Amino acid sequence: MVSLHVVSAFTPLAWSWEDFAVGSAEAVRALHALLGERDHDALRGLLAEPLRRSLLEAGDHSQEGWARPPSVKSVRPLGVHTATAHEVPAEEGGGAVVRVVPLMRVVEEYAYLG
Repeated sequence: MVSLHVVSAFTPLAWSWEDFAVGSAEAVRALHALLGERDHDALRGLLAEPLRRSLLEAGDHSQEGWARPPSVKSVRPLGVHTATAHEVPAEEGGGAVVRVVPLMRVVEEYAYLG
């Protein structure tokens, strides 16, 4: 966070920790729900394609011994794990891209067969 504040002192950023924290927590919940439902079509573009295919080939929840898909009990953003920036080539539109990876605390519940 400190580095983003220092940068924004020189170059105004469209950055809001509150919006980012809310959005990233909702993204975790949405992705978890899609994974639990095994909605592989909806996961297209959200997961790396090799990972999505691997999950598709893995089969259903019974192979894991789950009575039902896991559920998310709570998601709490703790901070920024990493942040990187790079320039976009002019032929791709120019500008800059900032990639922020949040550090999240996620509590899940698993119910197993038997």
